[in-house]
Amino acid sequence: MDTSGTTTSDTATIEHLASALPALSDLVDRLWHQQLNLPTSSGESIGAELDRLMVLGATYTYWFRGEDAPVLTAPVTYGWVPAAEFREVMDELLAAVSAPGALDGKLQTPAGPVAADEFARLLAAGAVVHGRQLAAAMGRRFEADPAALTVLDPFAAAYAA
Repeated sequence: MDTSGTTTSDTATIEHLASALPALSDLVDRLWHQQLNLPTSSGESIGAELDRLMVLGATYTYWFRGEDAPVLTAPVTYGWVPAAEFREVMDELLAAVSAPGALDGKLQTPAGPVAADEFARLLAAGAVVHGRQLAAAMGRRFEADPAALTVLDPFAAAYAA
C-alpha cells in the first residue's frame, strides 16, 4: 500500500482500515449460514447487516475513486454466507481509500460534498462499530489490531478495546 504524499493522520486512518476491514472479513469468514438470521444490536439480522455493509462498501469505493456509484444491490447468496463477496468488497474499498490522492479531495455524496479524509476517518470508526456489533451477535470478539486503532477518538478507541 503506497501512502507517500499522505499526512500522518491520513496514514493512521489507512493503517486502521488496513486492520479493521480485513478483521471484518475474517469475522464473516467464521459465520455459519445458521447465524445469518441472528439479531444484531441494531435490530437487523446479521444477514441484513452484511448486505447493507456490502452495498455501502461498494458505493464508498466508487466515491473514493471519484466516480458516481450506480444503484447497487447485495449479491443473492441463497442462504449461504457471502464471505467471498464480502471480502472482495472490503478489499476493493481498502484499495480505493489507500490509492494515492484518494484522501485529498472531496467525495460527492447524496448529502453533498464531504472531505475524503474526514469520511475515511468516519469509515474507520464505523468499521470498528460494525465489527463489534457483528461479533457480539455471533458470540465472538472483534479482532482488529489495537495499535491501529489510535486514529479513533478516545471514546471509539475504548469501545474497540
